[in-house]
Amino acid sequence: MFESAEVKGIEGCGLFNRMPNRQIAPFKLEPQFCFIHLILQELLAARKVAKMKPSDFSDFITSNVSDPKWHLVIQFVAGLLGGQEHKSSNSYMSLLCDILTEEMLVKTNKAQQNALLLMKCLHECNNETLLKKAASELQKNSNFSNSLDLSLGQVTPADCTAIAHFITHLQEPSELDLSYNNVADKGLAYLCGALNDGNCKLAKLDLSQTKITDQGVEHLSGVLKDGNCNLTKLHLHANNITDQGVVHLCGALKDVNCKLTKLGLDDNTITDQGVAHLCSVLKD
Repeated sequence: MFESAEVKGIEGCGLFNRMPNRQIAPFKLEPQFCFIHLILQELLAARKVAKMKPSDFSDFITSNVSDPKWHLVIQFVAGLLGGQEHKSSNSYMSLLCDILTEEMLVKTNKAQQNALLLMKCLHECNNETLLKKAASELQKNSNFSNSLDLSLGQVTPADCTAIAHFITHLQEPSELDLSYNNVADKGLAYLCGALNDGNCKLAKLDLSQTKITDQGVEHLSGVLKDGNCNLTKLHLHANNITDQGVVHLCGALKDVNCKLTKLGLDDNTITDQGVAHLCSVLKD
């Protein structure tokens, strides 16, 4: 909150919202203001953090990385540092990635949030060297087991851009669990862009209860026909898939490039007609 003296001359610039006057004494009112949106406050906080000394920066990230209310600030920090090409910004980003990678490997309830934050920060800073380093460090650690568990992690379609970018840098066959998230068809489209990338080694994908419809399945089926797609296990339980979606999947299953050996479709709106299509394909 700001008093009128603190925003004098810029009250009408569009950044501030006029709040109800505050009573500071009998019959005396003081105008007060706040940012029109919290995101402006988070960006200003990120600018402050990005200018910290290395030791203070490390302390700040370590202290706040497990608190979701600071995650957008940290993501902004990654974007600010990523846009700079000097040694200090590179060392800061390396430090940020190291802390997030370490946090991600600790088996706690917040490990998934830290994993998602790491991927969003790496995507935000747009530094391929750091991305490759982070992916390599993860796969060297025995706790990782080449499995990214982001289930129940409040993943949005927009978050899938960062996830898709990250999985193309994993050098060994891996698994991705996005079950019980709001991935939807839009998020799946981003993931499909990674699946048909020649560098993507993803072998198992769990999209159970992620609001996928026939439209998303049609897009995914096209990717399964691509020779670059390495998926062998696909879980689509509890989505909004109908017989039409099954038709799309059957077209992929008949394709010589499709590598699927396991497909989960239970708890969808599939009738006898859809099962008939599956039976026909399974005879092939």
